[in-house]
Amino acid sequence: MMRLVTSGKAPTLCLLERTQDWRIRSLTAIHSSFLLPNCIEQRPPLGPTARRAGWVGCNIRLDRIAADGEIGVIENSVEQPAAEVRSRFQRFLPLVGKSANQRGWTLLTLQMVRKLRKKAFTLREMYAMEEEFAKAYPDNLHIKDKIRQQLQVLRDLGILTFEKPGEYRILD
Repeated sequence: MMRLVTSGKAPTLCLLERTQDWRIRSLTAIHSSFLLPNCIEQRPPLGPTARRAGWVGCNIRLDRIAADGEIGVIENSVEQPAAEVRSRFQRFLPLVGKSANQRGWTLLTLQMVRKLRKKAFTLREMYAMEEEFAKAYPDNLHIKDKIRQQLQVLRDLGILTFEKPGEYRILD
């Protein structure tokens, strides 16, 4: 799984929640581009008495997947409009096939934008979170440059727009 994630070839995952009488309560697609190495947690190998002794599995840490990567197909037993589901899914298709590091920067920047909890924000507000970016990427010595670059990537994905120098607006 880690090899698929790091290569950008991980599958889209689907989470199905059902009621006790087997009716679908929710169906959520986890966009493959949101699966990053920090979402994969290696499990201990199966013991020597297990039928597949030594096999190593993994846990997928859903709490580490950005909310934008969770696409509701069925919510509260109601099927979501197909066009809306496709649109939300296709928005992030340009990230598929990119390295985990490239996707990681873009998704971290998106998380930081969402963390501001407002539609309009400034570059200065993003720079104020420089320490959080540096924790995630301690080897990068040009955090502010990378933030600006990733804001351009988010613009190209149609997630935000530049209003004027240093000012941005989330489109959705």
